[in-house]
Amino acid sequence: MVGISLAVLIIYIIHNVIKGYQLVYEGSHPNRCHLINENNLPYRYRKFTFQSQDNLKMWAIEYIPDQKPKGTIIACHYLGGSKTSIYAYIEPLLKENYTVVSFDYINHGESESRRGNKYTLEDDMKRFFYKLKALDIKGPYGVMGFSMGATVAISALDITSEIAAVMVDSGPLIFVKEYFNHVLRSKKVKEPIRRIVFLFYYLYVIGFYKMSRRMKKRLLSMDDIPILMIHSKRDRTISYKNAEYVYQTLNANKSKLITVQRAHHMTNRTILRKEYDDYVIQFFERWLVNDDKAKNHYNSIK
Repeated sequence: MVGISLAVLIIYIIHNVIKGYQLVYEGSHPNRCHLINENNLPYRYRKFTFQSQDNLKMWAIEYIPDQKPKGTIIACHYLGGSKTSIYAYIEPLLKENYTVVSFDYINHGESESRRGNKYTLEDDMKRFFYKLKALDIKGPYGVMGFSMGATVAISALDITSEIAAVMVDSGPLIFVKEYFNHVLRSKKVKEPIRRIVFLFYYLYVIGFYKMSRRMKKRLLSMDDIPILMIHSKRDRTISYKNAEYVYQTLNANKSKLITVQRAHHMTNRTILRKEYDDYVIQFFERWLVNDDKAKNHYNSIK
């Protein structure tokens, strides 16, 4: 009887370890976002590829404005998104004659899939930026990022000193354990072994604790980089305290935190509408173009 009970226990543990790992795999390999047909876009574009560290093909796009570009905005999509899923956010910048570039993360959009769960987004961003330089896509450069993409956007500051400003929406991610506990709650995962495997794998094996420490260290050296954050008080996915932490760490003279009361995760633009686009445009006009009117507008933001 003892032998049977022990065998049942071992099977139970193995079963839940496997289920926990499956949760990790599903999280890092989300369903591919429906791609916009680029042929229907009202702007010219150029698609191109570059290679990840493990030689996977990654797809990217350059959206080209109608007139001479004022600069280039690097746009980093959210988890489960793609280089075209964020088009609504970037179209106002195209109207203001900014070039916008974006790439599909591994396991996203048109980029190839990885069998494992390795986190390489920061290195992928570095390789993407070098590809921009090789293609002679010129600055001045600004970066914008959405949700998890906000973390990727800020990481670009480690690559080059040519980035003049960063705008983030619903991010970046600092408090990583809180975030992954939220994921478990949203998936209604209560089984202890599955939870332990999920958290251990993401935080230690994939390395989100290390990513968080790098982000905190990075923020301490960002005094001279203007950053605009738009975040909702009701955000339960990446909580508002992530944005508060960033804002309190940065130079308040150059950084702004716009708090949205009625939005949830990644719905700030839906709530603010044109005001959202105005914030973003005036921010980049202020720090990339050095426009006097934009300076006054930016300084008036509370």
